[in-house]
Amino acid sequence: MDIDSLSVAASDDVLFTPGYRIVAESYMETLRNSSDTKKITIDPSDAYVFEGDFYGYLNKQMVAPGYHWLIMRLNSIPSPLEFGPDNLELMIPNETTLSRILSIYNSSIKS
Repeated sequence: MDIDSLSVAASDDVLFTPGYRIVAESYMETLRNSSDTKKITIDPSDAYVFEGDFYGYLNKQMVAPGYHWLIMRLNSIPSPLEFGPDNLELMIPNETTLSRILSIYNSSIKS
């Protein structure tokens, strides 16, 4: 999977809710250690241009806004303002895994 595949999914407002974020946070180590999580190299010039604007970088990469927070947390970036030249690699989770986490969350709020 490449980063472009994340642009199609994740328009659901539930991805911005505190409840979803709590569930997603509980899967961070699993996502970090998953062989399905891809590592992409960030062009140093992009890291410089988007210094302090992680979400802007993800927008340029066509990543849906619903995934921005999760990708930031997955990469241990404490704030979108702390993105810059030191960030030359990103972990991008597998879309199927993200859908599974969303399904788990949706099941938990319906029960």
